[in-house]
Amino acid sequence: MVAIKIAKDLDVEKDVIEMEIERLKRQYYALEKIRDTHKMDVATYHDQLFRTERAIENYQGMLEDLVATRYDIGNKLKDLKGLEYKVGRMKLLEGKKLEEIADELGYSYDHIARISSKIKLR
Repeated sequence: MVAIKIAKDLDVEKDVIEMEIERLKRQYYALEKIRDTHKMDVATYHDQLFRTERAIENYQGMLEDLVATRYDIGNKLKDLKGLEYKVGRMKLLEGKKLEEIADELGYSYDHIARISSKIKLR
């Protein structure tokens, strides 16, 4: 289940990076709005604008790498054998309910519930 935990962690990290990109975009927009107000000297303005642009680019690169890694892990998880991995993937990564998992895999709800209760994110 380590691979599933890693995939979940990457999902959370992706969300955090996306939030940071949005924050930086708002900061960039705010800097552009004060450009003509003379509340900041030109050198400081350009420096902050440049730093904000570079930060956005860096985070976007990190996000692209993270999405590619998450995609690769997701594909590898699909190949894992064993009912425990299938249940773990469907429950934890796909967000399916135990009833759905039981129906899709052709097992009783009680059996899938027992397997699910054994799954721990280590």
